[in-house]
Amino acid sequence: MKFYQCSSFERDFKIIKKKCPNNYKEAFKKELESYLKARTLFGLKNFRAVLCSAGELYLLKVRMPDCHHKGKSGGYRVICAFNPKKLVVLLVKIYRKSDCENIPTKELCEVFIDCIKSKQFKEF
Repeated sequence: MKFYQCSSFERDFKIIKKKCPNNYKEAFKKELESYLKARTLFGLKNFRAVLCSAGELYLLKVRMPDCHHKGKSGGYRVICAFNPKKLVVLLVKIYRKSDCENIPTKELCEVFIDCIKSKQFKEF
């Protein structure tokens, strides 16, 4: 699976990573990859974390545990675009659930569209 990140994700992840162990980036990728592969087996169309979709691209809100293993309810929310056929993930945004209760879907879609329009994403 290939991971790419938008500048908004990169900025937010740097802040989060400072509070986590050195190997957190690899653990994060492994956890997210495992989560996406498991969901792909059952089909993403009926998956409640899908914010919107276009063709084979799905914009998802994924609940992830934080680096101190407090669980998903108090962990992070990762907004990512996923193409299950090509196994490509574009990381759009990450935020702590405790810092921001809920971001409207419309706002998350706008962040994603801005990321795509800017064409400023790089490998994660």
